[in-house]
Amino acid sequence: MGVHASHDDPLRVVVADDNEDAAQMLAELLELLGCSAFTAPNGAAAIELVARQRPHIAILDLDMPSVDGFQVVQAIKQRLRAHDCLCVCLSGKVFPHVERQAKEAGFDVVWAKPMRAEQLIDVLESRRRKRRAPAG
Repeated sequence: MGVHASHDDPLRVVVADDNEDAAQMLAELLELLGCSAFTAPNGAAAIELVARQRPHIAILDLDMPSVDGFQVVQAIKQRLRAHDCLCVCLSGKVFPHVERQAKEAGFDVVWAKPMRAEQLIDVLESRRRKRRAPAG
């Protein structure tokens, strides 16, 4: 798999999941793939972390207590105006109506748990290509 890890300016990725073990494992995988990964145990913490880190990618669980993934993505896209942050929905309950709701809320990508490594690698490579492309 052709993952190019740029350690000069790595992709910043926020992972928010109330299953802290799952979030930590994904963060460790992201770091092995050359990213800087940050975890949040809930939606409120995710909003604060995105505001502080300004990530290139946010991978958000939908079903978090208090502030859910729908609310987090809306905050990212509207209130934080982080429109260049690719928002990935990661949920164990991806049905057609949930996928539609996620897209309407502002998610760019919707993945079912368990996520496939190829999905992650494709998204990372896509973001890296976008960052290398000349502005214009």
